[in-house]
Amino acid sequence: IKVGNDIVIVPVNVKVCKSCGERYYDRETMKILEETEERIESGQLKIDLIGKVLKVVGAINPHQG
Repeated sequence: IKVGNDIVIVPVNVKVCKSCGERYYDRETMKILEETEERIESGQLKIDLIGKVLKVVGAINPHQG
């Protein structure tokens, strides 16, 4: 679930296609995700920081030495 520039991981069980890897969310799972998003936005759920994502600043040119 996206919150500002952050992503909140919500563990749920989903069906995954063995051929293409597409995930299928049933109505119950979607309801859980929607309710979780609402609770996060209203401040009802505590969120723990589990890591960081970093980005390179400036242009990347592999051909410059």
